[in-house]
Amino acid sequence: MRIRPFTRFIEHLFLAWNGIGHGVHSPFFFEIINTLHRNKSNSALVYKEAEAWRSELLHDTRRVWVDDFGTGTSSFRKICDIASVSAVDRKYGLLLAYFASRAGTREIIEFGTSLGIGTLYMATGNREAKIITVEGSRAVSEVAAEGFSGAAILNIESISGTFDENLEELCRKYTCPGLVFIDGNHKGSALKRYFDAFAGVAGDETVIIADDIDYSYDMSKTWDELKADRRVTGSIDTGRMGILFFTPREVALNYRIRY
Repeated sequence: MRIRPFTRFIEHLFLAWNGIGHGVHSPFFFEIINTLHRNKSNSALVYKEAEAWRSELLHDTRRVWVDDFGTGTSSFRKICDIASVSAVDRKYGLLLAYFASRAGTREIIEFGTSLGIGTLYMATGNREAKIITVEGSRAVSEVAAEGFSGAAILNIESISGTFDENLEELCRKYTCPGLVFIDGNHKGSALKRYFDAFAGVAGDETVIIADDIDYSYDMSKTWDELKADRRVTGSIDTGRMGILFFTPREVALNYRIRY
């Protein structure tokens, strides 16, 4: 289990808005925050492919070689251990699926496939969009591909390679993506680098989501810099994930919510 910075947790607890959206005066942000809360508590909202794959992974005792380019460490790990620690849980899967659904037919780019649970949430949340997902660890990427194939999901393109190896090409090829999900590297400098690259090709409807903004002081500090960037027109901070918008018609507003 990751130990999050306690001071940021307390700060978020006291400063976060009610998750339902009370007190949010922007119709644009009210709709989003209210929908996120409604989806999270909707037990009928089921993404069976993603959760079936999670269940399979949690019982998979195979060991794979994991290259962690974010920390510079590598080791053998059990697939079930990776799934229990690193995979997005249901409520954040629902969040990713919701923002994927808002992307329309525009491409969705994910930096950090891991075992592919979040990828499946996005791919099944929007079957009309192409999901391009990048994973630095080849063995982990291959396991994720098993899940995509077994679920017969056809709108996922899986790329095995480091983020930095693929960043320039993806930004050149996919301008104005619908959604960019940045995960897998917990260094503030890396998050800033990836944000700058995708913000440079973002369209009015692009959304960038950064995971683990509460992972360390370094990540939290970088998140504060990103939401203050002049290109960003608003943000939502869930505590763990930070969501950035580029919609020019909106007045720049930053919300913290309990999610």
